[in-house]
Amino acid sequence: MGLGNARFTDNDHKHDFDWYQEALTILGEEGDVNLRAQVLIGLGNARFTDKNHTSNTDWHQEALKILGKNGDVNLRAQALIGLGNASRSMKKNEEAITYYKDAQKLVGVNSSLYNKASDGIKEASMFLNYNNNKKQNLRGK
Repeated sequence: MGLGNARFTDNDHKHDFDWYQEALTILGEEGDVNLRAQVLIGLGNARFTDKNHTSNTDWHQEALKILGKNGDVNLRAQALIGLGNASRSMKKNEEAITYYKDAQKLVGVNSSLYNKASDGIKEASMFLNYNNNKKQNLRGK
């Protein structure tokens, strides 16, 4: 996983997916839940960077699934923010806002993730309002 993170931060995303996939294989189904979730989130982020937003959501959903309702709150927030980012990229702004708000509602989420969710809400709302205004202007003509 460390190699995937190192490569991700170097902006060389070509092989990120491979590194994370290998880490997931090594961990197996019985590996540490939080570590597996981190790897799944890394896989989702790598796919997001590759602009493969549909696959991105699968990895983040899987992370949420294995964490369950009582899993690490910050990992759950990261997965929800990843889903929000993917939704926003697919122009599903209402869905994105829901994911971001769900991340904010998690009790104990750290301030950095809370702020990322807030930024996501602002951006998705801006595009949502822009599109709604555009539709209203078209109807008025």
